[in-house]
Amino acid sequence: MDPNYLSSVIKQFEYYKMLAEKTMEQVNEPDLFWQYNTESNSIAIIIQHLSGNMLSRWTDFLLSDGEKEGRNRDNEFNHTIQDKEQLMASWNAGWDCLLTTLSKLTDEDLSKIIYIRNQGHTVTEAINRQLAHYPYHIGQIVFMGKMLRNEQWESLSIPKGNSEQYNTQKFATEKSRIHFTEEYLQQAPSSNYQIENTTIDDLELIYWFFEEAIHYINKNKYVGWTTYDKNFIQWEIENQLQYKIIQDDTIICIFSVCYADEQIWREREKGDAIYLHRIVVNPAFKGQKQVEKVINWAQKNAQEKQLGYIRMDTWVANTNIIDYYKKFGFNHMGDYTTSNSSELPIQHHNLQVALLELELKK
Repeated sequence: MDPNYLSSVIKQFEYYKMLAEKTMEQVNEPDLFWQYNTESNSIAIIIQHLSGNMLSRWTDFLLSDGEKEGRNRDNEFNHTIQDKEQLMASWNAGWDCLLTTLSKLTDEDLSKIIYIRNQGHTVTEAINRQLAHYPYHIGQIVFMGKMLRNEQWESLSIPKGNSEQYNTQKFATEKSRIHFTEEYLQQAPSSNYQIENTTIDDLELIYWFFEEAIHYINKNKYVGWTTYDKNFIQWEIENQLQYKIIQDDTIICIFSVCYADEQIWREREKGDAIYLHRIVVNPAFKGQKQVEKVINWAQKNAQEKQLGYIRMDTWVANTNIIDYYKKFGFNHMGDYTTSNSSELPIQHHNLQVALLELELKK
């Protein structure tokens, strides 16, 4: 038996737990209870079932049958929990039971016999059984998340069309012995990144970000950018209005700001807001809350400058992205059709935009 077996399976369980939680972060609370039809399960029902299974299987793991007498498995497939807070409490209780039990096992325990409905398993077999069972259901959660989020889904692995870039990054490093989950489970915490102005040296990478974003939009037939303005980007850099998020010496996101936007916000422009524009995420880092980092930065920046609002605009036709920003507290203030003014980048010419505003607490 591989001496690293127990630590390996713990990492794999934690990895699948993370996939489910990242999915749940992307959907609204009512979505958790959505069912495709009466024969299918909602995310909430799957959570109830996983939690019920975990508490039954992993409580007194070495001492009693894994199908506990007090378990009501059939009831796990009804909507017995009605709100997200209780649902997440049930989810965490199941995982705490599983991971605590695994952390206490030793290599000597692996050959011991335990029972599930009177059927004998070695501890290794019992672990493998659940390592197949739980990801099966977590895959269902992720699939439902993709259905619900549609084009606003943020990939949890390698985004479509980016395999070549991902492989290039991997093969550029030395061979090493590392568990495949570590790059996901040991990502730098949210505080371990920097936001600073872009420079002219970043131009080629910035252009590539935009080109990849446009390629992704076109490939999936989404509403979004069709072009970008290189001259305007250079002007923003020269005027220190474009920023980059850097993590481990890698640019993972860029965005632009301004402090007056009469062209789009017209009479609402009163010098009391920071405006966010053109947030573009490095394809290799999608699904890792880059937009949240941008908004957090904007809130601090606005508070330092004693500004009352964060404002942004997006495509009227892209209702999913409007709903996405609403999750951060933005309100949809109305729609506007832009002009072809030279003061706007070309991708903003003659565009129907939704005006979004986040009022900051004083």
